[in-house]
This record gives sequence, structure tokens and C-alpha cells, in this order.
Amino acid sequence: MRPGRALSVLLLLAACGGDDGGTSPIDGAPPGDAGVSDAPVDDCYRERLDAENGDAAEPTGLVVGGVARPICGQVDVDHAGAGGALDRDRFAVTLVTPAAVVVRLSAPGSAGLERLQLAITTATGAAIGARVIGGLGVAIVQLPAGAHELSVTALGNSAGAIPYRLVIAPDDPTARCPLATVNPDYREADESAAGHRANDMVQVRGAPLVTSATPSTSDRPEDTQRAVSSVGRVVLAGTSADVAPAGDDYHDRDAFAVYTGQTTNFLELRAGWASAADLDVLVFEAEHPDEPLGVPTATVAGELVVTSVKPATLYWVWIGGSTRSAALPASYQLAVCGRELTPDAP
Repeated sequence: MRPGRALSVLLLLAACGGDDGGTSPIDGAPPGDAGVSDAPVDDCYRERLDAENGDAAEPTGLVVGGVARPICGQVDVDHAGAGGALDRDRFAVTLVTPAAVVVRLSAPGSAGLERLQLAITTATGAAIGARVIGGLGVAIVQLPAGAHELSVTALGNSAGAIPYRLVIAPDDPTARCPLATVNPDYREADESAAGHRANDMVQVRGAPLVTSATPSTSDRPEDTQRAVSSVGRVVLAGTSADVAPAGDDYHDRDAFAVYTGQTTNFLELRAGWASAADLDVLVFEAEHPDEPLGVPTATVAGELVVTSVKPATLYWVWIGGSTRSAALPASYQLAVCGRELTPDAP
């Protein structure tokens, strides 16, 4: 696989700044010796069993319903875990009824770590994860009723403990980057002369999900010349062709090169198609085909992926026709929406 060409792109500047100033003091409050009633309410479940919760999930007693449930903990430097982890914390939560939830991990002090990973293991044993980038990791998953596990795994080294805030809350996936009948901003080039292999870039196997560069030296991502601002949307369109798989679990594979805007640190991707096909969407930082970001979720018609990203960075948006498909070819639209999120204070 030939490295992608440098794209000449005018990065879109985000229009939404933010005032992150602190809460104003109460007018007339005395400057010192405030009473207990003046203290801020701590809504977090506080980690209590750091020495043990790397081996078994810490029972939090939290029941997830119609409100967010926060957990506050920290990556410690003296509780090395299995597989060379610096620290691993596991927490048990319960859902009374099936629900779509969003799990958000905020760790503003984690930049020096080699990796910080969020994982959700369901009552049925299925797992979904999200990598923390820029202090923020987000995952969306449809959970059945029952007990589930949230885990935080840190790799690398740190001079001191790193506080984090982990929040699980109800979510409406259908409201994220909804597809609309619009003319696409970019349409896939005709690659039939190349046997529909001109823009593959990444081969994908699962489960478990394993990705790698294709063996080709001639494929390259679609040069969209598009950037996604923190309040913007780019709509891509193409066709997933009916061709034989080339060494993995997918027929046609299409990759699009898209930049993030100057302040864009979070992407929502929504794909839709009309036929009986089964398409999957993944995101990769350019030239990193072995590290997929985000995991597709079937909480909407079509496909939805969310992931933290780096601002002003080139990414490959990848979509493939799975061998599970009942019918190909399939024409698709793929919306890529940008946002600017601020990690929560632990």
C-alpha cells in the first residue's frame, strides 16, 4: 500500500469557541470558613477498591435509568495490571431495562500515557471499546437489562496518579449526525477499471476486530479535499460493489481521506443504504491501518460510529460490504459530523 498523498486542504475553522470559566461565587458569601451546606455536591461514586478492582469489577450499586451516573477514580502508578498495564479499574453497573447508553471517559491529565482505553462488557459477554484521545473517550452501545462492566485501562508510565471521570448516561443514537436527502459533498470515483480495489487501503477481519494494511502497493484513499469543522458535516457517497473478498471478511472496501478542523476533537459518522446489504464503518488516523477508532453500533438503521479524534489531522473514513450481506452492490451515503467537546473535570 502506497502512503496516501499529502492533501492540499483548507482546514475549516470552527466557529464555536467556549467560555470555560469557573462558577461565579455567591454574592455576599463570606470569604472563608464556609459551612458544610456551602460545599459543592459530589455526585460521583468514588472508587474504593483500587487494589482489587483490576481483577474483579468493583460493585458500585449504580442503577442506570433516566439520568447520568458518574464514577470518579484515578489511574494509580502502584497497581500494575495484567498485560503490562499501568493500572486497570473495573466497575459494575446495572440496567433495569434495555437501553442505548453513551459512556464518556474524561481524563485531562492523561496526555503522557502511552494509551488510555475505555471498555464496556455487557451482561452477555459482548465488548465495545473506545480509545481516549486528548483526554476524552466516548462509546455508544445498546445494552440489555442486567449487570455490565465498565473498565479503564492505562498503558505507559506516569509520574503521579491521574484522576478521571467516567459517566454512563441514556442516549438517543438516532439524533446523532442524522442522514438527510442531500447532494453529497464528495462522490466516490469510478474504480471499476481497477476491479473495485483502487481505494481499499485496509483489510478487516473480525471478531475480534483485526485490521491491517492491504498488500497492494497501488491503492490510495479517495482524495476528498474536505475538512469537517467542529460544527460541520461532510456527506460522502459511493457504491459497495459485488466483488469477491480479497483475503478478509469484506467484498468491496472504500476509504475516504478527510481532515478534521482546527478545533474538531470528536466525530459522529452515520451511514445509510437502501438494499439488503450489511455495511460496516471504521475510522483510522491516516497511515495507521492497524488502529481502528470507534466501533460500529447497530443502534440505528444503517450504521453509527463515534470517536474522539485529533484536531487538524488527516483521517481515513472506511466503509466495507460485509460477507454477511444478502445483496450487493449497494449505494450508500455516509455523513461525517464534527464536534468540539471539553473533557469533564474529574
